This record gives sequence, structure tokens and C-alpha cells, in this order.
Amino acid sequence: MNIYKAVLVLLIFVSCENAVENKPIIKKELSVVIAKSNVGPVNDVAVFGGTPIAAWGGFSNFVKLFPSRTLKDHIGYINAVEFSPDGQILASGSSDHNIKLWDVKTEKLLRTFSEHLSATWALVFTADGKSIITGQDRNVVLWRNAAGGQIGKLAMLGHTSTILTVAISADSKKILSGSRDKTIKIWNADTGELLKDIPNMMSNVNALNCHPTLSTFISSGSNSKILIWNLNDYSLTDSISTDGGEIYSLIFHPSGKYIASAGSNGNIYIFSYNDKTLLRVLEGHSKIVKSIKFNREGTILISGSYDETVRIWSNIF
Repeated sequence: MNIYKAVLVLLIFVSCENAVENKPIIKKELSVVIAKSNVGPVNDVAVFGGTPIAAWGGFSNFVKLFPSRTLKDHIGYINAVEFSPDGQILASGSSDHNIKLWDVKTEKLLRTFSEHLSATWALVFTADGKSIITGQDRNVVLWRNAAGGQIGKLAMLGHTSTILTVAISADSKKILSGSRDKTIKIWNADTGELLKDIPNMMSNVNALNCHPTLSTFISSGSNSKILIWNLNDYSLTDSISTDGGEIYSLIFHPSGKYIASAGSNGNIYIFSYNDKTLLRVLEGHSKIVKSIKFNREGTILISGSYDETVRIWSNIF
């Protein structure tokens, strides 16, 4: 048996106690703002600050900036959105093959990257906000100096199907990508060298996220499990089972103390990272939740769903 399959089977067996069987622990009353998406089903969301500034995209050719602004220049559906670390720039990726950078305050289009040959499904800023990492078709691309100056392009090739998710390690030295080819690949962020290929994931790799301070990352796919990995030796160290069906989005809380996941049943699950217990379930969406994000302060979580609504949750912890 493949070593990754063997370890995965063992962890799934051992981690039955981590399944969503216990009642949520946190009973604190939630605060939630519900917004009609105005873009149809929502593919991705982003949030910045405590006020907050929120953005999302979906089955329309424009980006929605909450509460009332829109960014128009794409000609295809919006699949990915992300704020720069300082909140001044918004990046958007589309089925029109283009990636665009916008000035959040003025709504001005700053830059367009049009070298992709197919839809962009994932993007993330580097910690310094100067570069972005994108995933499209089978390629991962690091766009250096994306926010200004001479553009540098580092392409990482190796996936055999569409890339669904990208992430960057806490020390910014490693880039992670997950694909419909059922693999996770880990790359050297400076050279583009493939450091590790984790095959036989048994499902699409829908989401990846790195711990904000530790050498740890999490992944999810077509089943209902969150897998926890060591980013130094690439070993699978633990797992969490949910009853949420396919997991489309998962993310560490900025403190590193919590993991949030969301997927096909419309619920959002909050777990303790330390003991993997279920702390809270956020209910309200009536269809799949495709994207969740925390603000940098960790006080707000935003969720976007195919029910054509966006929810901004606070008072979670």
C-alpha cells in the first residue's frame, strides 16, 4: 500500500474521537450581517480590517466591494479575490484568464496580468504584499513586484490537472499547490524547484492553508476530513473528521489556535487546533459554502455561498 494511503487510513481510524460527534462548546451569541451577493453564486470572498472592508466574486464579471461598490473590467466569472496584507490592493482572478490588481480606495485598475492560458482559480499575496501567487490550469506562477515596479515571473510546472488552491508558508520560503490531479506539491519560493510531491490524496485537493507561525499546513478535499501535515518532513500528523461533506474552504485563525472549515452542507465548523475538538458550528447558509476567510485581527469571519449570500460573522469566540 502507498505510504501516504497507509498513514491516512491509520490516522482516519485513530482520529475517530476527533469526529464531529460532540456538541459545540462555545455558546456565545453570534453577530452576523447578511448581504445579498449581487453576483449570483459566490466563488470567493475576502475581508480586511475590523470595520470591515469585504469583497467577493462569483457568477458575474465584476467584483463586489461591500457595501455598495463594484469593480468592473473582467469579462468572465470571478473565481478568486484577495486583499494585500495592508488592505490597499485587491487582486482578482477570473475565467477570462486575467488577474487584475485594484486600488481599493480609488477603485482604479492598477495592473492586469494576461499571460495565463486558462481560468485562474486561486491566488494569494506574499506576506510583504509585493508579490502574488496564482494557480491556473496546471501552472503555479509567482508574480514578483506585482504591486509595482518591474514584474518578475516564476512559473512552477508539474501538475497534470487544474490547480484549485495555493498557499505560502509562514516564513514565505515554500509555496503549496493543490489540484484536481489529487496531489499536493510544495515548491521553493525562491527558485521554483519542486521540493515535495504528495500523491494519491484520493480526491481533489480543494483547499490548503498554512499555520501563521508553525511549520504546519492543512488540506481538504472531496471527503469530509481535514488533514494536518508537518511542513518540514511532509508527514501526515493528524486529521479531523467533520459531518459537512465535501470541504471547499478551510483556514487557520490568525492566532493559530483555531481551524475553520466549510463545504457542501452549508455549515461552517470551528475547531480547536490544539485538541481538535469542535468549538462551534455557524449555521445559516442554505447551499454549499465555497469560501471562508478571517480578517487579520481574527475578529471577523466572512463566508460566501452558492445560496447567493455573503455572511459577515463576529462575536465567534
